[in-house]
Amino acid sequence: MNELDPRAKRTRQLLAQSFQDLMTVKEFGSITVQDIAHKATVNRATFYAHFEDKFALLDWIIREQFRSRVLIGLDHFAPSGESVRHLISITGEFLAEFTGQCPKKNREFHPLVEALIQDELYAYILQGLPTKRQETAATMLSWSIFGAAREWSRSARTKPVEKTADRAVELLTTGLLRS
Repeated sequence: MNELDPRAKRTRQLLAQSFQDLMTVKEFGSITVQDIAHKATVNRATFYAHFEDKFALLDWIIREQFRSRVLIGLDHFAPSGESVRHLISITGEFLAEFTGQCPKKNREFHPLVEALIQDELYAYILQGLPTKRQETAATMLSWSIFGAAREWSRSARTKPVEKTADRAVELLTTGLLRS
């Protein structure tokens, strides 16, 4: 299947929207591929032509939504305080929005979602780093960014995410970003 084909894109979007709609009324564990296909008005074979299972669909949804958010304000990562601030802000807001939309009954898959976001951060950062020690630097930066964003998203959020980002950048620039 050609993922660039407009019909394939529309079908994926339709399946994603159907899945997200079902998540508001059913527990993740009780949603079936048949439920998703029925709500999307496609047959199960069509679902399986696009995704292996509902976990693959969830993976695709989270990665696509997160990537599009990151790329809105930052075409590529550069090892700078500005890039780190942007990523902390975007990640924190994404996590807060996600957890705010997710009914309590579906919170059991938060670790899965967090792992997907952290993986996307790592891949994005890795592309923008020079080749010398890039894997180590990308790992450290992605976990630092994710950690600061996650802490903010789980807090009472009485201060803007940008304040958390500024503090994290201050801590990182004294060591990690200089190397």
